[in-house]
Amino acid sequence: MLTRKQKTLIKICGLVLLLSAPVLVRAAGLVPCGGDGEKVCGVSDIFVLIARVTNWLIMVAGIYAVFKIVQTGFNLVISMGNEEAITKNKKGLGNAIIGFAFTMMAFMLINTVVNVILRGATNDPKCKIDFTNPLTYLSTQGVDACSQK
Repeated sequence: MLTRKQKTLIKICGLVLLLSAPVLVRAAGLVPCGGDGEKVCGVSDIFVLIARVTNWLIMVAGIYAVFKIVQTGFNLVISMGNEEAITKNKKGLGNAIIGFAFTMMAFMLINTVVNVILRGATNDPKCKIDFTNPLTYLSTQGVDACSQK
């Protein structure tokens, strides 16, 4: 068991790390602008940031869904005929699959909306975003082509 001093030290270290994170990270790689030797940020870069963060969150949701599916499958195997445990784990398995399906639907919706916003109302062929590849807005080149209307 941790003593009171150890708990306080852990809280202080965690707070220092939390508060220093923006200085250490400086959002490098999240937005294609604003850094040393990079272009000035524009409105379209906000959508790129949102899309990249969303993609990361969806990746985490996918990993969590796989973990929950494996965990409930294992629990189904070791339930050894206990009807209550089987019912609980079947429900948990269904919830993990349904939750991941909702996550993927949200991903498709966000990708479509961001692609339409970044594409804008221009008919310029340089600004065409390939809707068959939902990650085209993540390239700096695609964003630059669309922002030069």
